[in-house]
Amino acid sequence: MQTEDRIWELIARKLSGEASQEELRELDNLLRSHPELHIPVQAVNDLWPRKAPADDAATAAAWERHRERMRQAGIPEMEHAAEEPFLLEAVRPRPWKRYAAWAAAAGIVLFSVTWLIRSKQGSPEAAAPSEVFVKYGNKTRVQLPDGTTVWLNAGSKLTYGRDFGSAGREVTLAGEGFFDVAKDPERPFTIRTSRMNIRVLGTRFNLRAYPNDQSSEAALLQGSIEVSLSSRPAERFLLKPNEKIVVRDEAAAPAATPQKEREPIMAIRALQYQAADSSLAETSWMDNKLVFTDEPFTAVALKMERWYNIPIRFKDAETAQLRFTGSFEKESVEQALRALAITAPFRYRIEATEIIISRD
Repeated sequence: MQTEDRIWELIARKLSGEASQEELRELDNLLRSHPELHIPVQAVNDLWPRKAPADDAATAAAWERHRERMRQAGIPEMEHAAEEPFLLEAVRPRPWKRYAAWAAAAGIVLFSVTWLIRSKQGSPEAAAPSEVFVKYGNKTRVQLPDGTTVWLNAGSKLTYGRDFGSAGREVTLAGEGFFDVAKDPERPFTIRTSRMNIRVLGTRFNLRAYPNDQSSEAALLQGSIEVSLSSRPAERFLLKPNEKIVVRDEAAAPAATPQKEREPIMAIRALQYQAADSSLAETSWMDNKLVFTDEPFTAVALKMERWYNIPIRFKDAETAQLRFTGSFEKESVEQALRALAITAPFRYRIEATEIIISRD
């Protein structure tokens, strides 16, 4: 437990702006050795205020808000939790009241997270993997313990083991993410999805693998990736920059579709850059753009559900197979539907909990 205490002490010094360069390097090395602390440390860093409270009233209000969050999370309040959390030596003079308020706040936040971690040790949940889930209508950025950065799109879940970075580098993705993988020739980075697995050393690529989509794809921008299909694990496909692999769900094709008209289960294609701004449809979501090219209404509707966080339901199969090409950026869901309705014969009705689309 001594190492973990040292990590939280260094975190407190970092947040208060009093950590030396040597201490910051020590903290980085310790976190690489303890990847199970990565998520709580990141949570504390995100919650920590970037500016000092203006006065005691603001400090008190912030404390009350934190107590309410603790109650909602089911975290019991501990007496004297804020007393002497860490002995922080000030680098520059501060008014004692403001310093005390900041020290108390640091102790409360860090004690709460430490309590959550220690309360799980020795229990079955202690071995549970780390998960990052993004709700519909949102996006987020995740920094993994090995230095890899992952941007996650709406409705995505990234999972990795507690031993990530020490025993290997393997994650599971259900959704869409852009990966900037830190180079480490000794430890390849592996991503597992429902239709394909990807192995890399250091590269940048976009991976879309929503379980309920009819296809998954990986678009490579830099470096190289090795892809194997879940249905054909013995085969390996090596992608070069500006290529993408598309893997389709064989069961998704209508039974009445002739075999010769069915699209291949797997295809490797060149990436197509937009002439107007040299952008890619595959990574447009990172620029807050919703882009689709000659896609059936069912696929467009799934993207819109995640983008606008509202379910879309079709009343007839014929309307669901209409095809669209378009791009939306700042439009509301109603503006987007109105624009689509200009180019194809369908009607829509926006209700409180869903959107209903029909031909009449």
